[in-house]
Amino acid sequence: MNASDLLGLIVLLPILVSVALYFFGWNGATQKMEVVSVLAIGVASVVIYLDSRHGKLLQFHNLLSGDALTAILLGLTCVVSTMAILASREYLERHPGDQTKLVQSNKGYAMAMQIFIAAMTLAVVSDNLGLTWVGIEATTISTAFLVAHKATTKASEAAWKYVIICSFGITIAFFGTVILYFSAINSGMSPANALVIHDLVKNASHMRNNATTLGLGLLLIGYATKVGLFPFHTWLADAHSQAPAPVSALMSGVLLSVAGGVLLRISEISRLSIGHKVFSDVLMTMGVATIVIAAMLLVRQKDYKRLYAYSSLENMGLIAVGIAVGSKIAIYGLIIQIVGHGISKGIVFITTGHIYDELGDTSIDSLRSLSHRSPILATFAIIGTVGILGFPPFLLFGGETSIAFGLIRSHDIIALIIVAGALLIAAISIYRHGIAMLFGPVGPGQDTRPFSIKTRATLMLFGASLLSLLLGIDGPNVTTIARAGANAIGVSL
Repeated sequence: MNASDLLGLIVLLPILVSVALYFFGWNGATQKMEVVSVLAIGVASVVIYLDSRHGKLLQFHNLLSGDALTAILLGLTCVVSTMAILASREYLERHPGDQTKLVQSNKGYAMAMQIFIAAMTLAVVSDNLGLTWVGIEATTISTAFLVAHKATTKASEAAWKYVIICSFGITIAFFGTVILYFSAINSGMSPANALVIHDLVKNASHMRNNATTLGLGLLLIGYATKVGLFPFHTWLADAHSQAPAPVSALMSGVLLSVAGGVLLRISEISRLSIGHKVFSDVLMTMGVATIVIAAMLLVRQKDYKRLYAYSSLENMGLIAVGIAVGSKIAIYGLIIQIVGHGISKGIVFITTGHIYDELGDTSIDSLRSLSHRSPILATFAIIGTVGILGFPPFLLFGGETSIAFGLIRSHDIIALIIVAGALLIAAISIYRHGIAMLFGPVGPGQDTRPFSIKTRATLMLFGASLLSLLLGIDGPNVTTIARAGANAIGVSL
């Protein structure tokens, strides 16, 4: 087996584990298989990155490819997926569900999780817009079952809302893919290569026509829905707040960023074909509006899971702004933003999952004095929250600063002022709610018992927190990797 075969293997492994789960059930052996399948993604990430440093692009039959940006997204997928799988063990022990129904059973949950991871991996390594579409669509189907796993009325409603809105977006993306395909053929590309992303980039200069503009516009709208950008953002908070905590960690920490990575690839085709301005103007408007709406919703938020979901909305808006700017420093910043946000959100959502299991409520008002009731959970909540707020030394500080410099250099001063103001409002809101939950006095009649957390969960969150901190401190290596990711989409740093 050569290095290129890894691209297919890391997509196939989670699917095979899902099959094993169906036939043998969720037990000690299949739980180990789950971990192996995601660790393989991490190994592939390292191999792809090392090859990319020597200018080598791994390709698998014109369907899959791996460059530095692919390696970064696969690394993030490995880290957060490992966290989610380990956290899922405790979740399923506490919430076993109806074992007579596949979709509510432990086995069904674990199968859907593996298919979800396979679908995200496919979307990351895909070098074909048609295959990318299949991967993103598969994430919608698999996560719908995961969001509804608790089988409550609210969870079912959130799952249906998620499916309807995201299916609309994916349908739009499908039409965009078809139109771009015919535009590529009419521009002289062979039908076999007309959807290959790297070939589209090479031939983009010959695709300056109205069909390309329409196709790219539909792709932008379709995948922006999956990222959760305005005006297609309404599914995000409901799905993230109702999904089990490990699923919320994967959706917020990885899925949104994977869809953002697809937009980044499409933006490269746009820049080289119809020009960046048409694409960037629309994306800038959507990104800024998303940040402003998220900030407004954070001010009076009363649910701590929705609080962090709207924080994801804010961060995705900022990533969209970075793509819209399209400059060297902005792309560099958004890559750092993607990694920092993904790990911090994994920590936060898994921590809130443990809190919910102890408290039985997601209301901010019901959670007080966390620092006294569980210093361990409070510590992880602080680390995750400080990370997503972008305080140094965490990665988001560098990401947000770089995107801000990108706005300044592109003379988007009005956008910079609006974004900076909205981010300040969002940070103050999260800080205010966080202080109340951590140190606020317990009200009359409220539960005051201490919260517990198992040793294995503590070790997992400690490892993730340490990784988040080390990545923030290790500036030179992180800079090198982020630069390589930017270079992969044609932005030399």
